[in-house]
Amino acid sequence: MSTEAEKLYEEQSKTYHGFLQLAKWSAIIIAVVLIALYFWFVA
Repeated sequence: MSTEAEKLYEEQSKTYHGFLQLAKWSAIIIAVVLIALYFWFVA
């Protein structure tokens, strides 16, 4: 594998990993907000 392709692959995997982390945190925040709203309406 050439160094150019390796660099490209590394950058892509980094971007993908960052996207996964962002999606994970977004899901956690949305879940917390929904649970809080649910309890607020029920209470």
